Parts: sequence; structure tokens; C-alpha cells
Amino acid sequence: MTLRIEILGSLRAHRGQAELDLGPAQQRSVLAVLALAEGRCTPMSELVDVLWGERSPVTAVNVLHTYVKRLRRILEPDRPSRVASRLLPRVGDGYLLSTDEVEVDLWKFRALARQGGGHDAVRRAVALWRGQPLAELRPLAGHPLLAGLAQELIVALETFAESAVLNGHAVDVLPLAEEIGRMAPLDERVHSVLIELYLATGRRAEALMHYRDISRRLDEELGVRPGAQLSAAHELALHADTLQPGKQQAAKPQAGRPPVAPGWGRLPVPAQLPPDISDFSGRLGQLSALSRILGSPADGRTAMPTAVVTGLGGVGKTTLAVHLGHLVRENFPDGQLFVDLHGTDRPAADPAAVLHRLLMSMGVNGAVIPKELDDRVALYRSRMAGRRVLLVLDNAVEESQVRPLLPGAATCATVVTSRSRLMGLSGAHRLDLDVFTADEAMDLLVHLIGEQRVRGEGDAARAILEACGHIPLAVRVAGARLAAQPQLSLERFRRQLSNERRRLDHLSAGDLAVRATFGLSYDALPPAVRRAFRVLGLLDVADFADWTLAALLDEPQDQAERLLDQLIDVQLVSVADEDETGEPRYRMHDLIKLYAAERAALEDDEAAREEARVRAYATWLSLAEQADTELAYRTLPALRGPAPRRRLPAEHTGLLLDDPVKWFQSERANLAVVITQSAREGRADLAWNLAEACVGFHEMRDLLEESQAVHAAAMAACGEDVPRGRAVMARNLAYLFSVPMIQPIAMHEHAQIALDLFRSVGDVRGEIHALAMLGTAVLAEGHDEGHGEEGLELMHLAQRLTREHGHDAGFDFVHAGLGFSYRERGELELASAHLEQVVERARDRKVNRLHLTALRSLGMVRHYQGRYDESREALLQGLRLSRSLGVRLKELLALVVLGESGVLTGQPDADSFLDTAEELGEEMAGEITRAIVSRSLATRDLVNGHFEQARERLLFSLRVFRELGVLHLQAMVLKALGIAHVMLGENAQALAAWEEARGLYGRIGNRHEMGEIETLVAGVTG
Repeated sequence: MTLRIEILGSLRAHRGQAELDLGPAQQRSVLAVLALAEGRCTPMSELVDVLWGERSPVTAVNVLHTYVKRLRRILEPDRPSRVASRLLPRVGDGYLLSTDEVEVDLWKFRALARQGGGHDAVRRAVALWRGQPLAELRPLAGHPLLAGLAQELIVALETFAESAVLNGHAVDVLPLAEEIGRMAPLDERVHSVLIELYLATGRRAEALMHYRDISRRLDEELGVRPGAQLSAAHELALHADTLQPGKQQAAKPQAGRPPVAPGWGRLPVPAQLPPDISDFSGRLGQLSALSRILGSPADGRTAMPTAVVTGLGGVGKTTLAVHLGHLVRENFPDGQLFVDLHGTDRPAADPAAVLHRLLMSMGVNGAVIPKELDDRVALYRSRMAGRRVLLVLDNAVEESQVRPLLPGAATCATVVTSRSRLMGLSGAHRLDLDVFTADEAMDLLVHLIGEQRVRGEGDAARAILEACGHIPLAVRVAGARLAAQPQLSLERFRRQLSNERRRLDHLSAGDLAVRATFGLSYDALPPAVRRAFRVLGLLDVADFADWTLAALLDEPQDQAERLLDQLIDVQLVSVADEDETGEPRYRMHDLIKLYAAERAALEDDEAAREEARVRAYATWLSLAEQADTELAYRTLPALRGPAPRRRLPAEHTGLLLDDPVKWFQSERANLAVVITQSAREGRADLAWNLAEACVGFHEMRDLLEESQAVHAAAMAACGEDVPRGRAVMARNLAYLFSVPMIQPIAMHEHAQIALDLFRSVGDVRGEIHALAMLGTAVLAEGHDEGHGEEGLELMHLAQRLTREHGHDAGFDFVHAGLGFSYRERGELELASAHLEQVVERARDRKVNRLHLTALRSLGMVRHYQGRYDESREALLQGLRLSRSLGVRLKELLALVVLGESGVLTGQPDADSFLDTAEELGEEMAGEITRAIVSRSLATRDLVNGHFEQARERLLFSLRVFRELGVLHLQAMVLKALGIAHVMLGENAQALAAWEEARGLYGRIGNRHEMGEIETLVAGVTG
């Protein structure tokens, strides 16, 4: 079926005979802008400017992507979900509306104008016109795009008018000219044409009157006199003998000012608004916007303004509408009508019955009110004509309930409240009412319980408002309960609300109840949508992608999207943003999610609830493992185990994981929640496999504490019943305690647990990893005399097992560990041999963290060997790779070593490297990273003679490294600290520092450094 879009009037779209719901005003505006461009690409920057101007939010581009995705779904309902759009394709940094896929009335209008007139072209062009283009789209109001369209229409009007006058069909063009004249009230070309058309249709008096009107406007608004073209038209009107008997048409009333109905002043003036509330709080911006929309009946408008206020139950729609009505009632002296349409709390009000009541309230005798709905609508609108009446329609269900109740007179105004967005009400201005801001919620609580009580327990008050989710009804209920119990402390009430299972019980006071309000929305949903709502309460995640709902329901993607749209329409789910992969994210308000979980517990058995959760967890696991494989960054080879895995269709997976880093970034918070939730629910199989799948991404983005937390939760869930899962978690934790520097005690503890468990289950690969880490930890802990080789023996055992079992994935890990250990012991040739193997094997592979570690270690070894050019080459390569991958910790470590070695060898860019490292360390804001940077900056201070500053930096680094138990870094700091003390004349402190350093190097087994310390001591003691 043909898709048609109309913009010569309000924006509309039809497929066949069916009108399409194009969504909210901003989304409609995007389509309008693309239609105006007629097949040309509109850049994202221009779309952002149209919708937000200079006040664009940081998420503007993401929101635009969401609007386009939804427009594609509306306009191309038969397009498979993962097939590229032909109608609204992405072109470069923008979008276009394809001229091959749609008919647009403006495009036809332009084509007819290019034909140069002719009666048929004029007739067809005028037939396309429905009114002022896009006047209902407030985002476009006053924008240069519409100004440009107005000029384009004026040029076309001149062409059509000239042809029509010459061919004797001026009357055909006159309505179009009058509409464009209202669009451009000060454009002399338009009004010159209009005067000529009045003359050509025998309406000389109107032509002269029109000239006087436009002359007055030009003088009053611009301070100018009519120009040559308008003056010439006036001269023509003064002297043309165009009046013929019977040809002059009766003057029409001015647009927007219909004649006053006879005897109207004697009819009743209804005043039906409910009482305003004395403690109305906040909403100043919304009140201002709505007041502008309603305007004043005296402003000469041509269409009745309609404002639709939508939002979730309890957000304060009715309260806002009533308060607004009282604020603007003086603008509507002929009456204020209020109707509760019972959209949720009882069977919806029948429009015919509502019209009967409205007509009687306006003085119509019940005996003469027609029975048929259409007849009642006609009588109602006749009665409203010429009156200045405000109509508030509260709690509407759907558009068909509202349309018959809308007055036709531009002098009236209507406010509609609904939990549904009522997208089918053409020309309506929509305001999506969100929850209170923190300040607005606090203002209401102060109104309800008094400022002194709030001030006395400020922290508890803020926590109560957070528990209420800043929903106005919830805040009001909480305030009512506190006001009714002055002895109840805010802290005690906070504790009551902190119990999520009982929170909705406590948010009830009299006939005010948050649970009941949500229930009204829920009860009105179809069964399939109710089930979708319930399963969304089963997950602890803050937001989700549409595939998550598909997994919970075990339904196809397109079905899940349709159900989501219905939940969004009734405000039970909202669109949060667009994620890194370009997919929209959805969220439920916290209190709504609690209600959804309640309904699930009441209506679905435990088995069904667990199956839904497991399907979701299994989908996350499958995606995470595939993303981890694509990422190929992890240091430790993947060790997976049995667990449910649910794959999405390959096409969908490919799009989601096109950039695995972006997918991980989008799902990062959810993965952490899901690991913790599955662990808490006893699904250790899912918990530990999920944690294992996230390791590579956590390494890449330096999310070490987050990774430790989820691994600890998964390991605890494994207990004694899942030994291999517990072993993998212990192995990963041992590794995590080695980054960014070895914490030997924690590393040793977890590596030993992993080794014992891997051996108990016969997992040789895991045993190899555990041996290598245990050896590294033992070496880092230091040793007593006679025990110095234990760590190396463990690592060589790992090396032997690697060769015997052909475990290629463990080769690099073991050799990198040996290279690191030999470097710390000062055995540089052995360190070099192991590290070179790792770097060489990495040349034809994806870069991973192990490769970056080996490059940095090799660079340090080369520096100690005096091979400075090779050192710099390895370190620069590591820096480039770290930056290309966005791995900030590895970038920092490369900068530190480059800067420190550069200072010692006189490299001109050394300061630049260290300054950048200092900035990056501050951004990362961790004490460990600051300690690493501080030690290197101290090296520069020593070289530059800033000895006191060097001492302070080194003392800070020493404190941090002592707390972590990192021996080799403590020794390095103490060696440098002794030099600083000597330069400051503090020889006793220097000797003490060197003595401690010598002992630490002895424990590590670094005889070379022990010799250097002895040389330094001899230089002081003689």
C-alpha cells in the first residue's frame, strides 16, 4: 500500500486509508524536517538544532536515533527488524526521507509550481492545501525552516495567482492566498497578490479594507510605509471598476473570531473546576508551558488549543490540570467545564452521556437534547461557538472518547489528562509529566509536616523521598502518615520504607494508596501486556534493552517490542535513552517495579518466575561470552562450564555485538546486577560463568574493584558444591589482586585455593594458571634464607605442564609471569628471553592485556640493560596500542616508564610523558595510580634538584606500597628516598632507608640491586 505524508497543514501520514500514529511532537518534527528536505540528507546537527536549539541535552543524538527507529517501525511495519531501512536510511552523519518510497503533498505542490501554473495545476495544488503547514509542531515554531517554507509558498502563490487571474479562476486560489497571508502577516508580496485576487473576484471593498489593515500593521509593527508592489495593488483597487451588481461576496468574519451566538450572555456560566489545593508544589516550568499553549481567546488564533498531560499514575496530572485551570480561569469568563472520564477507576465514561451532562450544564433543556452522538456533538459545538470556555477532560482512556468532546471554537481551550499518550489527537500539544525533582519533593514534604521537623532530620527526609521515587502521590502519602503521627521520627519511617517488600504497604494513608493507583493502570491492560509487565519486575536491573523482555517472555523480538510500546503508552515503562549499540533502553520506576514484582508473586508460580529469570540470565551469558571471544583482550584464557545459554537469532546478535566493547559498556551495570542476583538466587552456574565472561572487558576498562566484587559474589555462591566454578573464580581473583600491582597476600590466598580445587577436579589448564600465579605471589612476598627458589619452582612446573599438555593458551601467561619475576630479581637475560617469546607470538594476534604487559616489562628490561632505543621502541608501541584500545591503566603505566626512563637518559619529551601521566592519574582518582605516578615524578625532581619535593612524593608512594605489601616497589622507593635524604643532608635517614631497601631486595632475590645499595651506603659512610 502507498505511504503518503502530508505537511501542508498538520503533519499526517497514511498507509492506504489508515492514518498512522506518528508519536510525540519531537518525533513528528524529525519526520517533518526530513520531508521538507525532499530526499536530501539532513545532518544530525541540524536535527538537534531544530528540536533543542542551543539547549540541546548531552543525550540529544541518542534520542534522535530513538525517534528515527520508532518512525521506521511506524512507517515500515513490514520491514524485518534487522533489515536496513530504505525509507529512512542513515546517510553519513544524518538521515533522509527517500523520494522513491513515499508520496509527500509538499513535493507534489513544488512540482506543480515548477510547471508554471495552468488551471489544472492550480486546481490540483490548491486541493493539496489543508491549512498552515506544521503549525501544531511547537519544536518548529519560529524556526528558519518554516520561514523558508513560507517564502517558498509565497513564490508558488505568485505563480498560481497570475495564472488563475489570467484564466478567470481567481476564486480557486483565494482561500490559499488568505491562508498564506495569515502565515506571513507582514509580507507585502502576499498581500499584494491577495488584493489583486479580491479585485479579480469582484470584492473591491475587501481589497481596500485589506490594504488599510496591512498598512496599519506595517506602521505599528515595523514603522514603515507600504512599498511599491503593495502601493501598486492599492492604486489598482482605487481605480479599477471591478464591482458588478451581485458579484461582491459578503465579508467573512475574521479568522479565529466567530460571531457571538445570540443570547449567549443569558445562558448559565458553569464553574465546575474542583477546589485547588493549598499546598501545590513545584511544576513551575510545566505551568508556564501549559499557560502559553492555552493562551488567551483574545489573541486572534484560528484553532482551539488542546493540551494533553500524560504521565504514570500518581505523578500529579489531575492536580496540575486543576491548578492550571484556576490560574487561567480569568481568560475563560464564559465557563470552566470539568469532566472525569473514569479512565481507570471504573467503566470509562461514554461520550454521549458526557455530552448530555455538558449540554444541560450550559442551559439546554434535557428534553431537546438529541439521542444520536453525532447530533449531540453538533449541538454542543454550536453552543460553544463564540464562547470563551475552558474544558478539562480528566483521566481519559483513548482518543475516541475525547474527540467528540472537543469544542470546535478557537475561543475555547481544552486540557486532557491521561495515562495514555493519546497520540491520535491531531494538533494536540503533549506534556509528559515526570516525577518531582528532589527540590520539588522536599518542598511538598515541608508543606505537609513542617520545616522544623524536616530540618531536624534532613538526611532521613531525603532518604524517604528517594524511597518514594519522588512520585508526588507517594510523597503526599508519606507526608500524610508523618503528619498523622508526630511522634514517629523520620529515621524510623525511613527504616520502614527501606524494606522493599513492605514499602508499598507503608505508602498508604486513608484513601491515598500508591499500590491502588498503579493497580488501576495494570487492571486495564490486556493479559499479554500484563504478563510482560509482571516479568519486568523479576529483574533488579535499572534499565534494559528490548531483547531482555523477549527473553523473559520467550517471545520473538517483534512481539516484545509491541508489548513494550503498549507499556510505554500507559506510562508503566519509559524510554530511558539509546545505548552504545544504538538500541533504545527502557526503564521502570522503582515503585512500579516493586508493584510488578508483587503482581508476579501473586499471579505466577515460582517455577514460571524462575524460568523467566533463567532465560534472561542465559541470554546475557550467551551474549557476554560471544562478546568476550570477539574482544579477545583477556589475560587469562577463558574457562567455561555448564550453564543454560540462550542464543538470540544470529542476525540480531551480529548487530548487537558488531562492536563488543560498546555492547559491554551498554550492559555493564546490568551484568554486575545479574551476577549478584543469580548468585543470591542459588544459580551459581550462571553467576560464575557470567563473571568469567566479563573479565576481559573489566581488564580493558580497568574495572578492577567491580570485577573483584562480582567474582567474590559468584565464588561465595559456588560454595563447596560447585568446585570448578569456585576454582575459576579464585583463579580470576588471584589475577585481579595482581593488577595494577601485585598484592601478594591476597594473590597467594586465592591462587592456592584455585590450585587445590583445579587439582581436585582434574583441570590441568586451570592448574597451570594457578601455579603461575602462586609462584608470582610467593616471589613477590619475599623469602627467608634457603627458600628463595620456591616461587620459581612453581612457575617452572606450570611451564612444564604447558609443554606436556600442549596448552597453547597458557603459554603466554606462564612466560609473561616468568619474565616479570626474573625482571624483579634483576636476572635481565632470562627475563628478556621469556618476554620476547610473548611479544613475538602476539604479532599476528589481537592485542590483549598480556601483550601490553610484556611490552612494558620488555621496555623496562631493555632500559636496565642500557639498550635505550629498543626500550623506547617497545614502550612507545605499548603506549600506542593502549591508547587505541582505550585502556587507561596500561596507558598510564607506559607513560610513567617512558617519562622516567626519558628523564634518566635525557629525552626531550620526557616531561611531556610525565605531565600527561600526572593528569591521567588525577582523572583515574585512585590512590594506587597516584602512588605510581608520584614515584616517577620524584625521579624527575631528583634529576632537577627539587629534593624536598622528591622526598614528599616518595614518602606518599612508600605509604601506599607498604599498605599493599608490594616489596619490589617499596625497595625502589626506599632506594630513591635515600638519595633525596643525602641531597638534603639527612644522612642518617638515608642509611636507614637503604638498609630497609637492601633487606627487601634480599627477600626478592635481586642481588644486583643489593650491590647497588651497598655502593650507595659506602659513598656516604666512606
